[in-house]
Amino acid sequence: MIRKSILVGFVCLFIVIVTIFDIIAQPKSKPEPKGKESPKTPAWVQMESGTSADLRGVWGITSSNIYAVGYDHTKAQGVIMHFDGTRWSEMEGGGNNLLHAVWGTDEKNIYAVGYSPYDIAFLKYNDAKWEPMFRQVGAIFLHGIGGTSSTNFFAIGYTQGEGWFILKLGGQQPQPVRLPQVKHSILRGIWGVEKDVFIVGSDGVIISCNQGNCSVMKSGTNNTLQGIWGTDAKNIYAVGEEGTILHFDGKSWTPMKSNTKVFLNGIWGKNANDIYAVGQNGTILHYDGTKWEVIPSGSTAFLQSIWGDKTSGEIFTVGVDGTILAYSPTKKFTAFSPPKESTPSKEITISLFKDAIIPPHSYGATKTAEVELPAGNWSKIELAVEIVAINDAWDRIFTMSVSHSGGDVEIDRSMTDWGYSYAYTRDVTPYGGLFKGKRKITANLGGLTCGWRLNAKLIFYPGTPSEIPFDIIPLWNWTTMEINPEAKPPVDTSAITRKIKIPEGCSSGEILLFATGHSPQGRGAEEFGPTRDINVKYDGQIVETVRPWRDNATDAHGTTFPRSGWMPKDKVDHFVIKLTESPLKDGEHEVTIEIPGVQRYWVVSAALVLYKK
Repeated sequence: MIRKSILVGFVCLFIVIVTIFDIIAQPKSKPEPKGKESPKTPAWVQMESGTSADLRGVWGITSSNIYAVGYDHTKAQGVIMHFDGTRWSEMEGGGNNLLHAVWGTDEKNIYAVGYSPYDIAFLKYNDAKWEPMFRQVGAIFLHGIGGTSSTNFFAIGYTQGEGWFILKLGGQQPQPVRLPQVKHSILRGIWGVEKDVFIVGSDGVIISCNQGNCSVMKSGTNNTLQGIWGTDAKNIYAVGEEGTILHFDGKSWTPMKSNTKVFLNGIWGKNANDIYAVGQNGTILHYDGTKWEVIPSGSTAFLQSIWGDKTSGEIFTVGVDGTILAYSPTKKFTAFSPPKESTPSKEITISLFKDAIIPPHSYGATKTAEVELPAGNWSKIELAVEIVAINDAWDRIFTMSVSHSGGDVEIDRSMTDWGYSYAYTRDVTPYGGLFKGKRKITANLGGLTCGWRLNAKLIFYPGTPSEIPFDIIPLWNWTTMEINPEAKPPVDTSAITRKIKIPEGCSSGEILLFATGHSPQGRGAEEFGPTRDINVKYDGQIVETVRPWRDNATDAHGTTFPRSGWMPKDKVDHFVIKLTESPLKDGEHEVTIEIPGVQRYWVVSAALVLYKK
C-alpha cells in the first residue's frame, strides 16, 4: 500500500516538472509592429446642432472653425451654422437662400452658394459677417463651389437663358464658362487640384476643366454623381446613386465595389488610405486603401456632406433635420440628447417612405412601398409629406396613390418647389375606407426627374367619425381630358363617364376630385390662362360645378403665370362633392366629369367614397 502511494507521488511530480519545462520552452510572442496596426473604427457622435434645418454642406478651416449651410423650410430661410470647437451656433446672413454648399481658403475668404428667388445666392464671409457678393435680377441656381486657391475657384450654376455654366472666380470679375454639352444634366459636386477642376452631376456626367477649357469625360455610368474628392490629379473618387463609387487614376474612371446600394452624397479623405463617404440612411463608408466598408454611424439620417481636419483627425458630416455627426480620435464630444416626451402619444403613425430616393432618370419616376394599415375607425387621418430636391433645380408634379382591387386611388397631388425643401400635411380622413389592411403605396414625380428625396407618413387619430367610410369605388386615376382637333384622329375627352355599382347599406356618398390644368405631357400652356368650370354629374344630373383656380401673384418660388389648380410649392386640394341622394340606392349608376371648352391636358383623378348607415 505504501509502495503504491510512493509510485503515485513520483508520477505527479513528473507531470509537474514536464509542465514547467514546457512553459519555459515556449517562445515569447512578439508585439505587432506599431506601423501595421489597423485603424480603429471611428465612434461617431451625434452633436447638438441647435437647428432642425436641412443641412447640405460643411467645410472648415480647422476643427474649431467649421461652417455648415442649408435651408429651414419651416421658416423659409437659409441657415448658416458655425462650430467654434465647443458648440454649434447659428449665424446671421442666410436670408431666404437655399444654401447648397460652403467652401473657402482662409478666414477672409469663405463662400456659400445656393438658390435665391431674387438675386444670385452667392455669399461671402469676411471674418465679420455674411454678405451677398453679386447682385443680379432673376434667379440663378448655384449647386456647388470649390477650387484650389483664393485666386482660382469655381461655382457651378444654371440659368434658364444660358443653361449650365461655371463661374471662374478669384479675379476682378467672375468669368462665366458655358457648358452646352451637359444641357440636360444637373451638376452638383466640384473639386480642384493645381490648375485642374473636376465636376460631377446627374446621368454620370464628369467634366474636367483646365484653365477654363472644359470637356466631358467618360464615366462609364448613367447614375447620378453627387460628390467628388481626391488626393491629386491621378487619384480621384466620385460617389453617387445606387452606392456608385468611381476611381480616376489619371487616365480613366473605373467602378469600385462599395458594398452598399444607398444614395451617396459626399466624400472626403485624410489621405489615400483613409477616405470617408456618406449618404442615405446614416450610411458612412470607410476606405483603407484596399476596400470600402460600411462603418456604424449610430444614425439613420440622410447625410449630405462631409469634411475633416487632417491635422486633428476630427471629421464632421451633416444632413437632414439638423443632423451633425462628429468623430475625434482624442476629444470626447457631447452627444445630442433628444427631449423626452412628457405624455405618450395616443395616435398611430405609419411610415410610408423614409428618406426614399425617387429615381433620377425618367419621366414619371416612381417609388413604391407596401404597408400594413391599422384596423378600426378614426376621428381623423392625416398624411404628412416632405419632398426635397437632391439634384434638381425645377418644380415637378408629385402624386401619391393607394392600391385598390378596382384600381389605384390618388390621395395626394402637389407641385414641388423650385429645388427647395417642401413639406405639408393633408387631411385624408375621407379616404378612411381605403386605409385598411395591407396596401401598396405609389409615389410618382412627373417631368424630367433629376433626383428627389421623399418622406411620408400616415397619422391615425383615435375616435369615432361622424360618418364611417367603409369602402371606395375608384373612378379615374390620372386621366387626361382635352379637345385636340389637331390630333389624328381628333380627340375629344371633354366629358368622361364611369358606370358603377352601389352595394346595399350605403347611407351616403361623396366624390373626391383632383383636377389641374398643368401637365407633364405636351405643351400645356393653353391652360395657364383660361378659367375652367368642371361639372360633376350623377346619373346625368349635375351635382356640383367646381372651379379649380387660383390667381397666384409672382412670389418667391412662383411664376407670373396663373395656373389652374397649383403653383410651385403648392399642394392641390381635392374637391369633396357630396351626392344629394340619401340613402344611396343600390344597383347600377353613372358618374360623369365634364369640362366644357377644355383645350389640352387637364388631368383628373376621382373616387367615390361610400359611408355606412
